[in-house]
Order: sequence, then C-alpha cells, then structure tokens
Amino acid sequence: MGNLAALAALTLYLTAQPAQPVRVVAGPAEDYMPALSAGGEMMAFVSNRAGAPNLWLAPLADGPLQLPRRLTSGTAGDKSPAFSPDGKWLAFVSHATDAEGDLFLLSVTAALRGGEPPPAERLWTLNTVRVPAGVDEAAVRRTLLTTFNLEVGAGLGPLAGKIWRVGLMGASSTPQTLLLFLAALESALASNGHTTPAGAGVAAASASLRPQLTTA
Repeated sequence: MGNLAALAALTLYLTAQPAQPVRVVAGPAEDYMPALSAGGEMMAFVSNRAGAPNLWLAPLADGPLQLPRRLTSGTAGDKSPAFSPDGKWLAFVSHATDAEGDLFLLSVTAALRGGEPPPAERLWTLNTVRVPAGVDEAAVRRTLLTTFNLEVGAGLGPLAGKIWRVGLMGASSTPQTLLLFLAALESALASNGHTTPAGAGVAAASASLRPQLTTA
C-alpha cells in the first residue's frame, strides 16, 4: 500500500463504472485494505479511526456511507481482511499474539451480534472424557501426542487421573478433526491395553455429522 502516512486524507470508494466511483466510507482517518464479500453486500476494511489499525465492516446493501461497525479492537494492529466464499467468516492478520503476525478467523455474524453465536452454532470449547477404569491416562496422552500429534490435557485437582480435557476451538472445530481424534483415541487406548469396538466412535460421530460431512 506504500507509505500509510500518505493515506491519511483518503477514503474508500467503490467503482460501479470506471468513471463513477462511489464513496463507501469517510472520515478523518486512514481507511485501507478493503475486501468485498462475494455478494457485494459488505465491505471489510482496516481503519485507525478508533486509534490502532482495526477491522471494520461497512454494510452496502442499503447504499454507501452506512455507519461502519468495528469488528476488532486492541492496540497491536489487524490487517489484510478476506471473506470466505459464503461471507460468514473473515480471515485476517493480527499482531496481537505475534509481532510478525498470526492468522485469525472471525465469524462475521457473531461479530455483528456482539460476539454471541446462535445456539445452533455454539460449541463447548472444552470437553471432558472419562478415563476408562484401569487405563493409564498419561500413557494414552503420550501416545496421542507422539503418534498423532494430538495434545490432550489431563484432569486437574480432584479429577486428576480420571478425565481427559479435549479442546475444541479455532481451526480444530471441524468434523474432520473430531473424527481424527476419535480414531486416534481408539488406537491409543488399544496400544495401551484397552480395546473398544472397532470403529464404533467414528461410526457414531459420522452418523451424527452426516449433513455437515456431505456439504463440507
């Protein structure tokens, strides 16, 4: 984008026809890195209108110059927004956790609602799995990590040795990752002396997730 200082007086435009650009957002701030949703009903962009560079969203369905909504906050800086094909997710780079920048995904619907997704889209971020009697839970966790590169947490306090803590968040929140974990857990249990019906967990989960798997 060149020298950002040179963008201080710029605003964002859409060009319906080459000679007739339409102003989309305006204000005494740097607005840059625009990204249009596939249907053209939204435009995400970076702006320092609230201080640090954060992501903002301008609705376009009702015409230009609608009041934009702030999607991210913080002082580290966010940039490079990109919509998913269905317009439900926004990928971007943030320096909040790494000075070099990390990739993040943001639910557009949840962000516009204030962060709370509808009930059908909510997931437990941490799931507890009871350790079968007689199983060395630490050995199973080691097998999962060394063989499948899957890290599972141990129980804490009075639940130490009795449960596994399985995280479900971010990029791991997919049906494919869940099925991988179930297959890996079955294998890890078997290698540590505890057998289960072959493929039972994966089969049950696949049946429950079939609508998502067929559309993935």
